[in-house]
Order: sequence, then C-alpha cells, then structure tokens
Amino acid sequence: FYSDPDRANLYLLGGAVPSNRQTIQYLLRNDALDNIEQLRDELLFLDKARDDDLADALAYFDRATKAFNDYLDLVPKADADDARRYLPAP
Repeated sequence: FYSDPDRANLYLLGGAVPSNRQTIQYLLRNDALDNIEQLRDELLFLDKARDDDLADALAYFDRATKAFNDYLDLVPKADADDARRYLPAP
C-alpha cells in the first residue's frame, strides 16, 4: 500500500501492466480498507447513539477480515516465508 497516489498508480502512467494476481490483490486490499472505514464509522455511530446492536459492525469486521485473508492467500509462499523472518518470535 502506497500513500503516494502517483506511486500507487504508476502503472496507469505507462509503467508495467499489473498481473492478474496483482489486480485481484489491489481489489481485495481496497475492499478490506473500505470495510475497515465502514467499521470505524459504525463504531463511532454506536458510541454516540449509545446503541449496542453490533450486527452491522460485526459484518464489516467479517468482510474486512475475509478480504485481508484472501489478499494474503495470494502472496507467493517464498515471499511470505521471507517476510516472516522479520517478525518477532511468538
């Protein structure tokens, strides 16, 4: 994820065309981020309204979690193994 929109959309400006997998990952990442934003807004609403109906919030959470899991499932195993080396031991 790039915060710089020029870098994030480089391929649109004549850079390399993304692969099918990259396009799917991009869509999944956006889906996850959209659902996290909806979850945040729902939690703020519930707090302000003093409402305890969490059904919508849990649905946003579930959709965000699924999108992230689907996104990570597309990461090549060698890349995931390499990234895990940088994580602290459990």
